Parts: sequence; structure tokens; C-alpha cells
Amino acid sequence: MPAHPPFPARRRPGHRPLLVAGIAAALAAGACGGTERPVETGGPAAQAAPADIDGLPVLPPVQEQVPERYDDAGCTRVGPSEVSCASTADQVDAAARGDDPGDWRRLAGFEGRFYDPAATTGSPVLLEGTATIATAGAWTAMGLARNDTGAPIGSLVVGATLVGADGTVLETIEAPSPVTSIRPGEPVPYRLEATTDAAAVTEVRWSLRADPAVAADVAARDLAVATWWTRDPASGRVVDFPLHTDAPGETSYLLFGGVENVGRTVAGPRVVGAWLDPAGRVVAVADAPATDDAGVARTELAAGAAADVLLVIDDPVAAAAAAATAPMLWGVGR
Repeated sequence: MPAHPPFPARRRPGHRPLLVAGIAAALAAGACGGTERPVETGGPAAQAAPADIDGLPVLPPVQEQVPERYDDAGCTRVGPSEVSCASTADQVDAAARGDDPGDWRRLAGFEGRFYDPAATTGSPVLLEGTATIATAGAWTAMGLARNDTGAPIGSLVVGATLVGADGTVLETIEAPSPVTSIRPGEPVPYRLEATTDAAAVTEVRWSLRADPAVAADVAARDLAVATWWTRDPASGRVVDFPLHTDAPGETSYLLFGGVENVGRTVAGPRVVGAWLDPAGRVVAVADAPATDDAGVARTELAAGAAADVLLVIDDPVAAAAAAATAPMLWGVGR
């Protein structure tokens, strides 16, 4: 196999990418038929507060984040004295919000599908068709749940009672989603791990509840998340930078990205990722703290500040599956 140079860090020395501006630039490029990959952007960030539009926690308007890119009417500057209204700031903002829960949405603290503030059944729900359940080895399950209560929830706890062929309860397990302060209509990932052999399980009795001991603080979700690069385990690429150095023969999946605080100071900032296969089933879930340049976890993230994040999937099967799809991402703080 030919040798590959190590991946570079996205950041340049002395430069912090502005995530909201990068996402805005990517959306603008997508509206013009280009890539949606965020691009690195310099300059001071406008500290516009996130807003709620049609129940969606939208990021600050792109025209406020990168005013140099647009004229007063919101048309795109394409030269020193030329503008094009083929892609306007309003269109870019609308593309980030999406028109339908099936659209890919970029919101405060969220990037992905299935966000539906209009879904108000009065209780949280497990999203049908998103679960992947192990059929061999120890029983595990991954999927998405959604807050359909119409109000914020501090924490969602997913449970499963595993039943054998004779009706005996083999094991009961539950675990909270790694995403907290869940907004109305927001989907969140879960992962359950049991010790029972999957082959012995003939029935699963699911449960889903809000944890009353965890208070919701939706302002702690006013974070912009972005992906700078990913490493496919099959690529042969070697990664060596402050956040990660490959061990010999390592084949983990890596996602290097960032999180920027567009609200008030938050404690414990981190990013959660869920990867879905083409059928919409969750094939991997991972989370990691936001870090400084040296890879040390940040205890807090001040308003307007940004940090790095590295999501790692070591399991070879999950890593290969993750490499074939784009991740849903959540920015979380408290």
C-alpha cells in the first residue's frame, strides 16, 4: 500500500476557524451547486443571538455572520463591484432550516434530519425504523428517539427488557441519550448495551421516559457544530496531530470538527455524533468533549469562543459503516 502523508489539522497556527461563518459559506456554495463542506473563514465573528423560527432553533442569520459576503439587499458579492441575486442570504438561511423533517437541517446545536417541532404527540417517541439491533454476540441496540412532548426535556432515558423464548426476563437495561436539554421536536441518539447473548432474545419490551431529575437548559445548546475532515479506515491515511496519533496498524474512523458558542458561556461543551445507513438505521454513536489546541478537554466555552472536537469509532464494523455516510451532529453544554 502506498504511503500517505498525515492529515493536517484544519487549523493554522494562530488562527481559529469561525464555525458559523464556515457553515454559512458552505451553505452558500451548496445553493450555487457547489460543495456543502464547511470552509475555513477568518475575521471577527458577529455575536448575533440564535432565534426561534417556526419552532426551530436557527443559527444567527448568515448576513450578520459574514456581512462582507452580501450587499444590503442580501445578494451575494461576486466581485469588487458586482453582486448576484441567484443565491441570497435569505435563501441560504432557508436552506439551513429546511422545509421538511426529512431535510438536512443546520440549527443551533444540531445538524441532521428528523427534527420536527410540529410533532406534538404529548410524549417522547422512539423513531420507527432507525434502530439497529445486534443479532450475534452481546445484545446491543442503537437508534433515535424524539421529544414530541411540545416542551423541552432535560434527559431522555431509553430502556429495554429482554425476554427469552419461554417468557423469562433475561435482562433489563436502560441508558440516557448522550444529548441533554432536548428541544421540542428534536431527535437524539441512544445506545443500549446488555450482557445477554443476542441469540437468546426473542422479544424486546421498550420503554422511554424523561428523567425528572435533569432540568432542561436550552440556552446551553446555542452552539454551532461543523466537520472539517473525516478519516475512512480503508483510506490508509495516517493521522498525527495534537488530538490524535495513530497507533501502528490503527484502523479507527475519525471525525475532526469544531464547535463555536453563539450564545452564553456553557460548561462541559461536547459534540455527539450518530451515523445512519442508507435505510435510516443508526450504525454508530460517538461523543467527545470539546478541546483546546493540545487536545485537553474544555471545562467551559465562553460566548463567541470556539474549540476543536475529535470523534473516534474504534469498532471495525461500525467504523466502516460510518465512513460510508454523513453524521448527524449535536452540540451540547450545560
